This record gives sequence, C-alpha cells and structure tokens, in this order.
Amino acid sequence: VTFLRPALGGDVAGFTVQAEPTGPALLVTVDPAGLSPALAVGDVVGFTITGMGGAGRQQRLATTITNLRRFGSGPVPPGWVQDVGMVSTLVADVGAYEHELVRTSATISGPFTIAGTGFEQATITTAAVPASPDLRLRLPSALGALIDLSPGCLVELGPTPLGRFSQVAQLAAFTSADVRITSCPPPHLTAASAPGPTTVRLAFDRRLDPSTVMADGGQFSADAGLAITAADLVDPRTIVLTTSAQEPGRRYQLGLAATLADEVGAPLDLASRSITVSGFAPPALVVINEVGANLAAQCDLIELRVTAGGTLDGMVVRERAAALLTLPALVVPTDTLLVVHLGAASTTCNPSGAVDELTGPAAQPSAGHPGNHDGAYDLWSTDAGLVATDNVLTIETAAGTLLDGVLLTDDPARTSAAADSEARAAVVAAAGQWTRIAGGVPAGGFVDAEFNAHAAPDLDDAGTTRAGPSIQRLDRVDRDHAGDWGHTTAASWGLLNPGQ
Repeated sequence: VTFLRPALGGDVAGFTVQAEPTGPALLVTVDPAGLSPALAVGDVVGFTITGMGGAGRQQRLATTITNLRRFGSGPVPPGWVQDVGMVSTLVADVGAYEHELVRTSATISGPFTIAGTGFEQATITTAAVPASPDLRLRLPSALGALIDLSPGCLVELGPTPLGRFSQVAQLAAFTSADVRITSCPPPHLTAASAPGPTTVRLAFDRRLDPSTVMADGGQFSADAGLAITAADLVDPRTIVLTTSAQEPGRRYQLGLAATLADEVGAPLDLASRSITVSGFAPPALVVINEVGANLAAQCDLIELRVTAGGTLDGMVVRERAAALLTLPALVVPTDTLLVVHLGAASTTCNPSGAVDELTGPAAQPSAGHPGNHDGAYDLWSTDAGLVATDNVLTIETAAGTLLDGVLLTDDPARTSAAADSEARAAVVAAAGQWTRIAGGVPAGGFVDAEFNAHAAPDLDDAGTTRAGPSIQRLDRVDRDHAGDWGHTTAASWGLLNPGQ
C-alpha cells in the first residue's frame, strides 16, 4: 500500500497499491478505514478484485474487493518513489505511470480551473515537458486557497500517486506536505478604490505576509496633502488604509514600499509600487430623462439626468437585460446631463470619431463633433440601436442596484410583448421602479397587453432626427409610471426638458 486517498469533494476515499518500484500500480476506490484489517501505508497485502471501473476516463481502478489479507507492514522504500521530472514521455505514456508514486519539480504555467467537485487544476511544466496542456497539477480547492499558487510559481510535488483523466496526466496534492513552494513571481497590486471618505482599499493578487505590513501606514504615501495614518491587512490579499479627508473625485497618487512581501518572501513588484485612486464620492442618483429610439440609421439616443450629485463610476445602462454602456468614473453635481449615443462605430452616427467626454460636457464641442451636445457629457455605445417596438431601459449601480427603469411601447393597444421585455419589466417592478398609473402591478405582471397598456408610448412615433419628437420626462418628479412621460414634438438633448 503506497498511499491512502482521503474522501475530498467529489473524490471517494481509497488507496493505491504498487507491485514493484516502477509499477504496475492500481487505485482501489474502497475506504481503507472501513476494511478489516484497516490499512496503513507500507502494508503488504493481497485481495481478490470483484469489480473494476474507470473505463470512461481510461483509468485503471478497482471498485470492489474481497478476501483482504495483510502479510506484513513497514515504510515504503525510498526507491519506490520515481522522479519524473526528466521523463519526456510522461504524458504520452501516462498509462505506464498511472497510480505509481512520483515526485517532480514543476512550474505552474496556467490559471487554476475547476477539476471536479471541490478540486482545481492548472497546467504545469517540467524540465522534460516544457509545454503540454495534458500535464497538470490537481489539488483540493481549499488547499489551493491556503497555499496561494499562481502561474510562475516553482514547486516541488509529491510523493503522491500519479492521477489520470483520459489522456491527462495529473500530479496530485492533497495536503500542504504534498506541494512545497520554492519561489513565486512577486505580488502585484491589482486595484485601488476609496470605499469611504477616509479609507482606501488596496487589492493584491497574492497573499501578503502579515509581518511585512506596518500598522502605522508608514509604507504608504500620497500626494496632494492626503495623509495616511494606518494600514490594516483585513484579509491576506487586501489592505485598508486610513487617510485624512479625501476631496471627492480628486485623483491621488499613492506610493507603496518595497518592504511589502508575499508569504514566500517575494517583495512587491516594482510596477505595483504606484497607483492612482479617486477620492471617495457617494454614488450619484440618476434617472432616464429622454429617449429617441427611432432615429435614422439607428443613431439612437438616451439622455440621463443626475438627480443627486456623486460618482457615476461603474453604473450600467441596459436595454432589456443587455448592457449598453458602463459609465466612467465621473463625479458630477445634481442636474448634470449625459447623452448616450448608440452606433459609436458607425461613420453615419459618429462621423467625427468622437469618444467619451471625461473632463466636461464641452470637452468635444459640437462645432467639431456634430453629434455632440455641449450641455451634456456625450458618451458612446457600440450597440447598433434600440428596439422600437416594446422595450425596457434601466440604469443600475456598479453593485447592481436598480436606480431607474422605464417601460416603453410603440402601441398601448398591442396585445403581445417580447419575452425579454417582460422579463426585464419584472425586475423593474420588483425593485419598485414601475407601477400602473393607478398604482400597483397587474396580477400577472407586466406581460403582453398589460405591458403595453402601462408602458410609456410611443416609440415608433418619435422623430427620425435629433430635432424631435422624442419621449421625455415631463417634470422632476419620478412617480415610476407612464404618467411621468410624454411624447413631445421637440427634442431637448443636452438641455433640461420643459417642466424641469
């Protein structure tokens, strides 16, 4: 008996037996603790196989046995562990090594992916197999989270039995003793954000050594007078800094010391020792303010109005469930207007090659960009155009909280609606963002005739030019029903609507 395999995730308990120093070997998927006698590594045993399995995965394993006998016990001789680091045919001859005790030096060469319930795997390379998608390390996901492996890590594996999944050769690890990290690439700072007016959150791609993080924040610096007074390693990959009061939306340059290191002693990557972060601003409140879904050549428009100032960072504008545009990290005051242009890649819709305005509403004046509106931030979506029959437009925060939604139709008397519109209408109604004018939601929801009867009209009657008509909010009050909206004769893109 060379190895006792624990029951982990989707893998049942079992044990491996090996006849000679170089095999052959066999996996027995019977819990060794439940056998009589109970087995231990080093036991010399005999038994009768009464059932075989593994054919679907081209594995060789026994599923049931009888007549178990133990003839002796003792340690597995060292010569029975084969070093396969210089075996160039390990993948091609996986059947010749299957379930035999092996060890090797290897480098993690790819990201970890799911490898059965509770397990993950990554491609590896050895000195003799420098590149093969069929040579992998497989280990429990909980172990992977604990030891923090990533592409580029050099490890020592084994001794464990070589696993197999069809033609894939799987070096196995079950505990931290089965995989020992020799070295890893340096940790990288992957993101910085300000979740509060006096906090900054830093995210890293590897687990940091707590002993290298100074609580007084002395390893961090900032410009523009921002003071850093404390640093807290809240989890192995996240540091939260305490700062003086941040100016909303201001870009701060942060510096990080080289003394930060991961759990294997690698110092912070040089390129990660500086990053910018925007000063905290509360999320803005935003509503959909005007819609043009019938413009010529599908150069359709959606206008948004900010009803309470704050940051737009990561907000998503959707048509039905599909994302049209993710808003940039702008910090804007109340009554800021944003016009979302569809057809960004179209020379008809965007003949001047305009891009998102990020520094002000007139950053790309209409004089040089005929599609733009100098009273609004002009933002561009590559979507080809809006559906002009029945539709649902929404805007939500980066966290997925629905801020506003509008149901739209081309005919209030129509008795059918698209399933995608109905599904999104259910989401909007559940969030309390749309009701009937009389209040409440129809018993069966906003579907078919009920969708059209209670949606804002008239998508197909809106003008085919930017001059109008358009579908607009009538005033500043958001009642969350069709009564908020009117089909007006003149569009007001980039301007507050009449009544606002």
